[in-house]
Amino acid sequence: MSERSQEEVKELFGRPGQALQQTTALGLAALAAFGVTFGSAVQTGYERVWDLPTTRWHTMWRHVVWLAGLVAALLLFVMTPAPDESPRRRDGTGRRR
Repeated sequence: MSERSQEEVKELFGRPGQALQQTTALGLAALAAFGVTFGSAVQTGYERVWDLPTTRWHTMWRHVVWLAGLVAALLLFVMTPAPDESPRRRDGTGRRR
């Protein structure tokens, strides 16, 4: 891949910390609202499929914990640095060194 193409790909996906820096309070509130709603929908689906009794409103803490775990896993994934060297050669042959 040419150097110009590499720069365009980097610009398309952005720097690793850029998304975290541009996150707003409104975005976090939307994540919380839709994330808890999604967790609730998944639980409702499991309850229907396996004929389980429906849960009460006070069990919503499970959805919040699930969402927090998901966000933590995604943050860990994003903050983990990429390896410095690729196992492929620069000439593009794909052969290992």
